[in-house]
Amino acid sequence: MPLWRRHVPSYYERELLFQLQKHRQRDLIVEEYRQKIKLLMLRARVKEKPEDTISRFKSGLNLEIQYRVELFPFNYFKNLDDFVQLCARVEQQLKSRTTIKPPQLWAKKIEGDITFIHF
Repeated sequence: MPLWRRHVPSYYERELLFQLQKHRQRDLIVEEYRQKIKLLMLRARVKEKPEDTISRFKSGLNLEIQYRVELFPFNYFKNLDDFVQLCARVEQQLKSRTTIKPPQLWAKKIEGDITFIHF
């Protein structure tokens, strides 16, 4: 009997698989999310095809990123690293859009009428 079987509780693998299945990106950046997924897969000793790993990874991404990467054909990505690079670029684009301030609206009174000017 392997040493780890004697010292690891029987429910450990089941719990790791459950964590892997339910894991979501939430407030992690894409790279941190990838590292967490890889760690859980190593601990749970999950070996799967790259397509399945990409699918698992994609299902846990934040919805804004998921919607944008779904525009690419599934066979476009050869491995998880390619997919993560795209997700990181999408994440950066989304962050840059949220940091841009919306145009300010100024009201200017011209001859009794109020005119709105965008800056």
